[in-house]
Amino acid sequence: MATSPTNAGTEPEPRKGFRDRPLGRIAILLAVFLIAFIAAKTCASNETKVDQDEAVQIAKEQVDFEPTKVLVRGIQRGLDAQLYWAVSLSTENAQGVRLECATVLVNASNGDTETEPC
Repeated sequence: MATSPTNAGTEPEPRKGFRDRPLGRIAILLAVFLIAFIAAKTCASNETKVDQDEAVQIAKEQVDFEPTKVLVRGIQRGLDAQLYWAVSLSTENAQGVRLECATVLVNASNGDTETEPC
């Protein structure tokens, strides 16, 4: 009576990679959710508490002249890309020549200012 081996002549199954195993897929999915959660929390910390109109009022308090022209731009500064309002204030004479000018940077998250002459 001859016995035949069950694995005779066959190669062993190749081992599955980490991402092909059910536990590996769950771990990868959890890692993606964790990264998304951290990114959402980080972005939420840069809330805009000072809008454009408030930035203009804050900037006007920082200069010693009454501006006739106001220009507001939103800019990102720093490695963490914080939003600042760049408020340019100026006065002109009747011929359109600029007499006084200042640019005030207003931090959109806390209202802190930096004034720079033009």
